[in-house]
Parts: sequence; structure tokens; C-alpha cells
Amino acid sequence: MSVKIIREVIRIDLEDYIRGLKENPGYIDGSKTFPESSESRGLYAYRTVEEAEAETDRTLHLEITESEAVIEYERIAADEWDEECNLPEDVAFREAVFEGVSYPIGDDLYSEDCYEAILKSLGMTAEAGTEEE
Repeated sequence: MSVKIIREVIRIDLEDYIRGLKENPGYIDGSKTFPESSESRGLYAYRTVEEAEAETDRTLHLEITESEAVIEYERIAADEWDEECNLPEDVAFREAVFEGVSYPIGDDLYSEDCYEAILKSLGMTAEAGTEEE
């Protein structure tokens, strides 16, 4: 069995993303879990999970356009199901990059600083995610 690193891309309609930010303050993806990925592509193949984990980019990249939020990250997947594979269930992120700035984040995608930068970019304030006048 071999494992591979997959690059996932998630595209979220901007209105849905803003609603998610308002309902889940502090969570930079707008929720506590990722929605389904819109695109994915295999990057590299490895023989073991340990090799793949050592090479996985643990950075979440976030971009906000006029119509959507785009989240990109890497995860590990197996070529075929194997109960002894012990794949990690989640990606353990170290940082988020938004507008060229790197922010430390927790495994649960919570980051007060990055969240505030996102709100500022969207013209919103931190008080319950309200829009600025």
C-alpha cells in the first residue's frame, strides 16, 4: 500500500462564508469543519504514512475574492483502504496564510488574529461579525 499527499481546494460562496464567520466567531474557515472539497489533485506518492506526514505542508491558504472564499491545504490519503494504515483523520495545521501574512492557528482552525484580519478585509467588525457603516 502507498499513500499520497492530496492538495484540496474548497470554494465557498462569499455570502455563505460570511454567514459562517458570523455563526462561528474565531474560526477562519467559517465553521468547525471543512465543507466538501471542490477540487483535489494528487501531488506526491510515498510508501509510508510517516514519509507523507513529514512532507505535508501544514499551511492553510485562504483567499477571499469578490464572490467566494477559497481555502487550499494538503492532506494525506491512501491509494486503497487498509485498516492498518493509520492515516491521520485531520491535518494538523501550523499556520494560515491570508493576504500574504502568516498567522498561527490551532488544529481546530481557530485563530483570533487571522479571524480579525478576515473581518477587516470584508469591512466587518469583531462585534458579532457586524458590517461596518
